[in-house]
Amino acid sequence: MSSTGDRGGFSETHRGHVLHWERDENEHWNGRYYTGAFQRASEVAAVLLAHAPPGGAMTHARHIRFFRELRGGEPMVIETARLPEPVGAYGLIHRMRHSVSGRLAAVSFEAPGFDVAAIPVASEPELATLGPRGLPAGAPEVVDGADLLSGGRAVVSRLDIVRPGDLDAQGRIRADVMHGYLNEGSPHLWAHGGVVVADLYARRLGRAMVELCFGYHASAPVGSLVRLVSWFERFEDKRVVMRHQLETAQGGEVLATMASLVLIIDLEARRAVPVPEFIMTAYRARMSA
Repeated sequence: MSSTGDRGGFSETHRGHVLHWERDENEHWNGRYYTGAFQRASEVAAVLLAHAPPGGAMTHARHIRFFRELRGGEPMVIETARLPEPVGAYGLIHRMRHSVSGRLAAVSFEAPGFDVAAIPVASEPELATLGPRGLPAGAPEVVDGADLLSGGRAVVSRLDIVRPGDLDAQGRIRADVMHGYLNEGSPHLWAHGGVVVADLYARRLGRAMVELCFGYHASAPVGSLVRLVSWFERFEDKRVVMRHQLETAQGGEVLATMASLVLIIDLEARRAVPVPEFIMTAYRARMSA
């Protein structure tokens, strides 16, 4: 790992490349692997830069913005720095770049549970343009998942058992595992709203997640049955905000809260378009049923 050098206060904390089996149906690196790379960078930064005890690092909230897609075989590097001024609860920034071209792929703002005073401060002027944009800074609020389910607004989009390989060094479900739950649960939320992916593709439309935030609230032991409660929070012009809450299925203890900002994309023009009326019509019909 290299030192800050002329990196504007950033220190390298992770390197990797896009494995072909990690691509999604669009042949881009699936979002869960961005998230996993950011978690690994955070864990390295805690020990290497903040001098926290190995295995003792903890993150309270994480906020990711996606800027450019990485494709199969492409290399990337993550660099970490302390923010000159906190952004809400966030005190650290991790930036992911294509390690050859230097193009920015994604950033992750983090609310660390460890002392960051020893981490060098970022000094680059574009920091102000990289922060939370379409989602509020900080952990998404905890809600009554059972109430949303009984009212028909939410759906259980995922049921699973916590396995040993799902946990990080603190015994919490890893961020990339939760992102995987979200990926697999989102189509069920769209279906709950009256829309299936084929409806979008038939109109040459797609979906793109451009922002994602996590809040960590509790851990669950190996063997626990967990559920992901998902609902649409709001539709606004070209944006769809989806909420997900990971809970124990028996008792409803909240383990994590997530919010994702999704754009509807014209696949031919490769640009975001307003949320189509057929989506809104289907959603209103399902919610009033």
